[in-house]
Amino acid sequence: MLADFSHARACKPFCENSLTLPTFMSPDRHGKMKIEKIKEVLMMKILLKILVAPFALALSLLTALLVFLLDICAFLLTIASVILAVLGIVLFFTPTPIGGIVFLFLAFLLSPYGLQAVAGSLLWALDGGKSALYRFLES
Repeated sequence: MLADFSHARACKPFCENSLTLPTFMSPDRHGKMKIEKIKEVLMMKILLKILVAPFALALSLLTALLVFLLDICAFLLTIASVILAVLGIVLFFTPTPIGGIVFLFLAFLLSPYGLQAVAGSLLWALDGGKSALYRFLES
């Protein structure tokens, strides 16, 4: 039931008599138990958020640091990959071409499609975990 608050006179007695409480706040015994349970759940959720906040902050800093290091290492590993690929192609023209195959394999591992892609996927998963923690803290 909705009350009309557009009039100028005090309506406290009218509102107290005509408005009803929601069912989860009813004054009976079961209602009080529900209220206590809701309060308990909210308190536990607040405590859990307090415990999770430092981990979310640490995960945020760790993710930022690892993304920075990945960017620097990706540049250096790409240069190393190009050098190994050139050496692998040169080794194909020697009497033992197996060294060329090994160098090309190492060049692939150091390329952006090798270990760098794996590291990027792991960082993406770590960033997703950080985002999930922040969504929990905001809820």
